[in-house]
Amino acid sequence: MKNNAVFNKRTFVVLALGLIVGIALGRIVHGTSHSFALCLLILLPLFLVYAFSVKSVMLFAVAATIGFMRIIVAYPIPIESGEYEVNGRIIESSERLDSMNSYILDDVALDGRNIPGKVLVITFDEAAFGDIVKFRAKTELFYERENFDELHYYAKDGIILRVYVEGKLHCVGHSDEGAWIMHIREYIAESIDVLFNDNAGLILGMLLGDDSTMNEELLLAYRNTGIAHVLAISGLHVGIFAAALMYVLKRVRPAIRISILAAFLLLYCIITAFPASLCRAALMSIIFALAPLFERRYDLLSSIFASMSLILIINPFELYDIGFQLSYSAVIGIALLSKPLDRRLIRLSKPIRAPVSLSIAASMGTFGLTTYHMGTISLLGLIANTLVVPLVPFIIVPSLIAVLIYWILPDVSMIIAEFSNFVSNITSGAIMLISDIPFASIETINPPLWWAILMFVPMVFFSDMFLIEKPKKYFISCAALIALALLLLVL
Repeated sequence: MKNNAVFNKRTFVVLALGLIVGIALGRIVHGTSHSFALCLLILLPLFLVYAFSVKSVMLFAVAATIGFMRIIVAYPIPIESGEYEVNGRIIESSERLDSMNSYILDDVALDGRNIPGKVLVITFDEAAFGDIVKFRAKTELFYERENFDELHYYAKDGIILRVYVEGKLHCVGHSDEGAWIMHIREYIAESIDVLFNDNAGLILGMLLGDDSTMNEELLLAYRNTGIAHVLAISGLHVGIFAAALMYVLKRVRPAIRISILAAFLLLYCIITAFPASLCRAALMSIIFALAPLFERRYDLLSSIFASMSLILIINPFELYDIGFQLSYSAVIGIALLSKPLDRRLIRLSKPIRAPVSLSIAASMGTFGLTTYHMGTISLLGLIANTLVVPLVPFIIVPSLIAVLIYWILPDVSMIIAEFSNFVSNITSGAIMLISDIPFASIETINPPLWWAILMFVPMVFFSDMFLIEKPKKYFISCAALIALALLLLVL
């Protein structure tokens, strides 16, 4: 019987699209910034084209209902602005704001009444993790400002309120709950500082996603060349660690091996405060490891959207986080384009073809949203990614080993760290050279969000999901891409 299907349908794609549309509708009903949410509703007609069937429509409707209800109940209850007596426990120090310190407060009470959420405290005073503090302060709700959606930015971390402290923070107690996480982070940071000297900021960024201590000129070079993703813990890092761990444990029983992998990834997520990119990559790695146990074939695109669905159900505000958007855009681009590009570049040798196809696919996946958010295009990103990404495993794996054994075998740790320093110097030198090339990156207009979303349409047409003969599918893909380019010029 002839198969007349136009698209290779995936259940988890339908589920994730439904959740996104439901979350967008919830934002509209809540009355916050309609423009962003309305753009996401473009997914509704795209879904109808992709997977129109009774079963898919029912799944989509159920997922949209779940997404709608999930974000409606997740929005914080408004608290009237004013001056309150605030009590709470400091669980994290945030970035410095000019000459002021900022802390995140949990277990908060306002005038003796507990509130369901965390509070961002802005003060001139200093405090330590675990301090239980008491003070009077003016509260301020978060809003969606013109250039910064602070309401959803802070809501994804459970922060519902900001307070400015004009007087003193009074420490009335101390709690060590969760202190072990801070001790691990401090141990890692101190070990990195001793082992890697000038490269400490770079290694800290690669291992923990913290680029706050990195040389500003080098950080700017990484951003301008489109290679800053190696400083955000993502699928690249998880893939390297998971592959190394699975290789070391290859003789261990599969169930035990997967349990160790899951425990390692969970600890990594806890230490790094559960960034969306790491959660996504960790879930996908576990799905990949579990597939053979259940005698299932691993499907990259299904695992991407399965992990996306789970994250959005747990925290719907992640949808509006730039890191979440770019992380998933990159890996969706890889899932859609890497194999077709690999076949088109068959004349290149495999060691060159693989990183080139992956770099192009990831760059295409993030192009629309990067242009929308940043207003810049990295013209040399492909070259930088092709040169640098293959070197990253030779930095982060030895670096992690050196940090882990530093207090046990310091001399051996120093030797391993020297190798990481050597590769890091080569990588940073190459990035600086590429960044100094004129027009390495250019500024452009910020296109509307709906245009950025539609950028995925030609990628779908080019991918193996589009089940028509190749000459026709390539023509349709190119036509869609040209149409979007012309549309951008008109806008």
